[in-house]
Amino acid sequence: MKLAWMTLLLVCLTWALGEWPAERTLPTLLLAYAPPLLWVLATLPALAWALWRRRGRRVALAALLLAVWGAGLLHWTPQQKGTLRVVTFNVLGGARTTPDELAGRLQGLQADVLLLQESRFVQPDFRAAFLNALPGYAVAEAGEVMTLTRLPLLGSRSEALPGNRRELLVTRLEWRGEPLTVVNAHLGTVQVSSVLSVDLGRVRRT
Repeated sequence: MKLAWMTLLLVCLTWALGEWPAERTLPTLLLAYAPPLLWVLATLPALAWALWRRRGRRVALAALLLAVWGAGLLHWTPQQKGTLRVVTFNVLGGARTTPDELAGRLQGLQADVLLLQESRFVQPDFRAAFLNALPGYAVAEAGEVMTLTRLPLLGSRSEALPGNRRELLVTRLEWRGEPLTVVNAHLGTVQVSSVLSVDLGRVRRT
């Protein structure tokens, strides 16, 4: 029974620290970036123990459900017919893929709007090959972000992202006869190296 309650409290504490302090301290920074599946795995021993001992099963099950919810596994809903499909993806400058592979994966998602970050590709010919392998999309770019869309593209503009050297890409589209504004942003995150080097100024700006 104690193990089940400790597990439930641990899940609650983990969720709270990841939500509020989040990237403000080094321990909670690492916690915020931990794989969500760890939440779920951490509750399984307590659930198995509770089922075996036949005590604290409800508490252990509550911990598991809270962990599953906190990991975002209960938030997913299937794509509905006739809805707008938007995909956002950090392509890491194309360092871990090829133009054809990246285009093929994105084409398979059948997205109406693709929001790519770190799209300043490392290889000089990557961009052209990638766009050639992904026909049917209009392209807008600003800095290291790229928006591709199968919807009518009415216009785009870039704006400076406060506290960063990055830019926001604001794209005006048309969806079912109505105007639609899409913002593509690559927000800065607190780097572990900045925390370890006690560069608190950069941490505060981020």
